This record gives sequence, structure tokens and C-alpha cells, in this order.
Amino acid sequence: GKKRVSEQKLFPGYLFVQMVLNDETWYLVRGTSGIGDFTGAGGKPVAMSDE
Repeated sequence: GKKRVSEQKLFPGYLFVQMVLNDETWYLVRGTSGIGDFTGAGGKPVAMSDE
């Protein structure tokens, strides 16, 4: 058959945020209603590359 191109969400339900991570911003984000969990190790978020 023929090749088809379709758009799909890569990470549905995920929100990516660019921010300075320090104690103040960490507790602000962590205390936001609706936040479930973070990708990372030990419950702490990890930095992702810009790529």
C-alpha cells in the first residue's frame, strides 16, 4: 500500500515547562492543583535538552 502521514500527540496529558528550577519555583509548581507527578528520578523533575 500507500504511505500515509498523520499527526498524533507524542505525549498526551503532559505539560512541558521551561523555567528556572529552585526551591521557590519547585514548591509553587508542586502545589498547583491538578499536577499529578513529574518525569524524573525520585519525584524530582529532570532537565530535558532543547532538541
